[in-house]
Amino acid sequence: MTQQEFSKRYVYDASTDELGGGGFAHVYKAWDNEEECFVALKIQPVDSRYPDLRLKNEVDRAASLRHPNVARYKACYTFSTFDGNKDIAVMSYYEHGSLDKLLCSQRLTDAEREDILKQILAGVDYLHSQGIIHRDLKPQNILVLHHGGRYVPKITDFGISKQLADGESSAVHNSILGGTYSYASPEQLKETTIRKNTDLWSFGVIAYQMFAGVLPFNCGTFSPTSQEGRLEQFRQMTSGVLPEALNNIPEPWQTLIRECLVVDNTQRLTHVVDCMAILNNQPEDVTVDESTIVETPVEVDVVAKPVKEEVKPRIDTPKQKEQPKRNGKSRKMHTAFMTFIALAVLGGLALWTYTSFFNEETTAPYEIGDYYNENGKRGVVFEVWDGGRHGKIVSLDETEAAWDSRVDYYDELTNGTRTYADSESDGKANTDKIMARSDSQYFDAFEWCRAKGSSWYLPAKDELVQIYNNKDKLNSTLRQYGTALRDGYWHWTSTEYVDYKPEFRAWFVRMYNGDTDNVTKRGGNYVRAVSAF
Repeated sequence: MTQQEFSKRYVYDASTDELGGGGFAHVYKAWDNEEECFVALKIQPVDSRYPDLRLKNEVDRAASLRHPNVARYKACYTFSTFDGNKDIAVMSYYEHGSLDKLLCSQRLTDAEREDILKQILAGVDYLHSQGIIHRDLKPQNILVLHHGGRYVPKITDFGISKQLADGESSAVHNSILGGTYSYASPEQLKETTIRKNTDLWSFGVIAYQMFAGVLPFNCGTFSPTSQEGRLEQFRQMTSGVLPEALNNIPEPWQTLIRECLVVDNTQRLTHVVDCMAILNNQPEDVTVDESTIVETPVEVDVVAKPVKEEVKPRIDTPKQKEQPKRNGKSRKMHTAFMTFIALAVLGGLALWTYTSFFNEETTAPYEIGDYYNENGKRGVVFEVWDGGRHGKIVSLDETEAAWDSRVDYYDELTNGTRTYADSESDGKANTDKIMARSDSQYFDAFEWCRAKGSSWYLPAKDELVQIYNNKDKLNSTLRQYGTALRDGYWHWTSTEYVDYKPEFRAWFVRMYNGDTDNVTKRGGNYVRAVSAF
């Protein structure tokens, strides 16, 4: 697209349509004359000093990411202007803006807060599974969509994210370069090794802010933009002492926040699964995954101006005895030897019971309702054949999403697409057909399922009916993981409705009586993923 064509298609007024900005880029609300809808334009000057931080690189990095809680760009263009080259990225426009604006404009219920936070965790977990540490997780970088009666957060801004597989010497800066460092982890500020759990520190700050209404670490009586204010905030962050207001946050979120805001990242929660274990009240063996370590230090500018050596604060991690107790949870043992001794004292039977239920891989033959955990894939068996050596599993979790998000909820004659994903028994074939489309990003239910891996898919109509028929057996296992098939709700199938107006409707199953029916694809029905073994 030429610059002239771009200007003709996307119309905005820079003096009135700015949605936000900071660091390098500015975001504007624009009207797309071709699609006849609002979009957001993210505009960033091309700075030759920071080639790794180009907006184009961010768009390229996000292009392969497919998850309902991770934002995607539509396109990116580079144009020459009178004040230099600029990258301009096009993305969906979200009426509620970013999470920080939502927190200022809406009074959220505890249920809404918890739902938003769990979805953020799901997005972070997906990024980590793709080998990406975000490193700049904060409310300003989380867009919010209101859909199906709930707020859906979408993580964005991957300009400074770090690929774990990148072993090269790197000059990529952390979130300080882009603006606020209130959400940056201590290891980022200290220019030391970072792991995946640097994002969990940021998540802990966000969770605290959402429940308490303020940041856990502040600038005291100093101005937030002053050197003294930044140093005071930095001192609080690295002291190992958390605010007393944390005691007023409900459990299990209070415990989760405490476990995320641990200064020493070798003692902090390691993975998102550890967070979910706390939320589901399931014990987890929290260990450090050395494969997640990024050995290259990160450059960071803690204060606006250089600080003289004699007034630079000490930033050593507090000794263990200065750390607050962690609400009755035992601290990790520091060596494999100590772990072995502790487990021996607790007794081999307890160890066997725990590991066999939560960690050990289970093996065939299987029966319907069995917990499945092989090759890194977990679920509950709902169909078996070949003497139980093969079958299908349903996911331990579910989400709420649209079949095709472009279909207007109130006018079924808008933006429908005939996909020919109409098999009533083969959900994988349906899902493969959808995901091979150039517009697959609009099929939210399918994307959520496939984000779990290439073998996962949205079940076909017959498969979901079979899941309903075995609901009691499945729920007896699912409830051990804090979930269950919801009785009073519809669940999407991958089967498109083939009769009247097929482009706008798809089949669902009522989980309370097993009936099937069709409905507008935009409806925010529940979604479970399926995989064969």
